[in-house]
Amino acid sequence: MEQQQYLIDTNTVIDYLGKILPAKGMVFMNSVIDAGPNVSVITKI
Repeated sequence: MEQQQYLIDTNTVIDYLGKILPAKGMVFMNSVIDAGPNVSVITKI
């Protein structure tokens, strides 16, 4: 079985590190961070 991959936005990373996500969001992000996500660096298109 293939491991799930994630692409997360820099704003989400900032909120996660600032611990301002809701409790369920923090739990989910903990699992995402453990999976070794890719981080989007696009700020404006």
